[in-house]
Amino acid sequence: GLACVAERKEDSKETSSGKKRATNLDDIKNYLQTREKSELIEMLMQEILDNETLRGQLLLAVARSNPQGVDVKTYRKELKRIFKTDGHDYDDDYYGGFDNSDDVAQVVESIEGLLEDRHYEAVIDLCEYALKLASKALNYVHESDGAIEDAMENLQELHLSACEQAKPDAENLARRLFEYELDDDWGTFHNAANKYSDVLGKKGLKIYRQLIEKEWEKLPALKPGDDKSYGGNRYRITNMMESLASAEGDIEKLVEIKRRDLSSQYHYYQIAEIYRENKKYDKALEWAERGISDFPKAERIDWRLGEFLANEYHRRKRHDEAMRIIWKQFEKSPDLGNYDKLKEHADKVTPESAWQIWREKALEFIRQEIAERKKNKSFGWSYHRADNSLLVTIFLQENLPEEAWQEAEKGGCSEDLWLKLAKIREKEHPTDALKIYRERIEPKIQETNNQAYDQAVIWIKEVKRLMSQLGRESEFEDYLVALRVNYKIKRNFIKLLDSTKW
Repeated sequence: GLACVAERKEDSKETSSGKKRATNLDDIKNYLQTREKSELIEMLMQEILDNETLRGQLLLAVARSNPQGVDVKTYRKELKRIFKTDGHDYDDDYYGGFDNSDDVAQVVESIEGLLEDRHYEAVIDLCEYALKLASKALNYVHESDGAIEDAMENLQELHLSACEQAKPDAENLARRLFEYELDDDWGTFHNAANKYSDVLGKKGLKIYRQLIEKEWEKLPALKPGDDKSYGGNRYRITNMMESLASAEGDIEKLVEIKRRDLSSQYHYYQIAEIYRENKKYDKALEWAERGISDFPKAERIDWRLGEFLANEYHRRKRHDEAMRIIWKQFEKSPDLGNYDKLKEHADKVTPESAWQIWREKALEFIRQEIAERKKNKSFGWSYHRADNSLLVTIFLQENLPEEAWQEAEKGGCSEDLWLKLAKIREKEHPTDALKIYRERIEPKIQETNNQAYDQAVIWIKEVKRLMSQLGRESEFEDYLVALRVNYKIKRNFIKLLDSTKW
């Protein structure tokens, strides 16, 4: 290839100081300028035979500049090569790496060039062809850099731009978009009716509606309590119907589509949100309330529906009803997020006094929950910790470090919180911080791995610093001797101690 050019000119050159220097790229350029055109073409052709990326780049350049019109066949052949469908099809069990990322970017850039050259029909054809191949490739290859998905996104943008310029037959385009969107697993042409509404016009949207409504009629209505149905194309067909309704600006039609599936509270929330966005607040409230009343056996309220309904009650100054909903959510999941949400809503009532009342109620509830967990701990694993971690976290967030420390002392907390407390207390209560570090050092050493030893030494340094702060330097020396004696069989740990400057 071209790399052999450098080997042909091995003579080193004399510098002004008389020393020889290595041949560089400028020398290669100067050398090439002395060669005959035919020789350079021969070199380049040899490189083209060995370099698929360069060969593809030049093929596309020639295909793009063809005086008789764009050579679409060559573009298609290159796309098949890039997406590994040229020469073999994907086997059912094939799931290898994708190594043509640069080539994908190159061909997309070339198609973008066709758009700039106003070859709109060719761009539409090639984008649709490329998207089919890319979708298929994603089912069979692993790509770590997202090159295929990025290309698909760019190709869809190019396709829309070309359609806006070319104004293709609306009926045919509507049919193709419908088929791509319905059958593709990777979201190709998602929300097509809305995105292409100007291109499709009334004629194209009518065809699109006829096609999607035929599929829509096959879907059964789902009532509260019915099993959620994600089988087949239900989710995709629903999205396509919603896209069409959005394109036509028909709010009630959009709600009618949403009403086909009332199997979850979330769908009630979506309907309520549609009405709220369109300032139809009474209907929004009606649907949000129905989302609760239609699920009398639900253990908890969908958090989005609950938040929506509480905000709507606040808007109408019905604060007690809003707080009942938010408190119910807190009771079901007493965590930091719901504690913060409780404060946020209490502040909407009366910024100071209301929150103090709800805060005390929440803290008492958390303490009862912790006590219950500790009592039932022997009955099995629990997602929630049976210690005071939540209380410690709350008090630290509220800038109440003394209260946080008392809760940690009383009921324990997570390791990261103990270490955070050590940092907080080391200035005014260094003995407390010293105790926290010392209690963790020996268990860490006993883990017997180099990473644990590194962490142990970091804590030992903290112990030294705190003992110095307390005027107990000699005690640290004794402590270090004790560690060496007690863990002398842990050679890597002892080496680390020896190499550390104390």
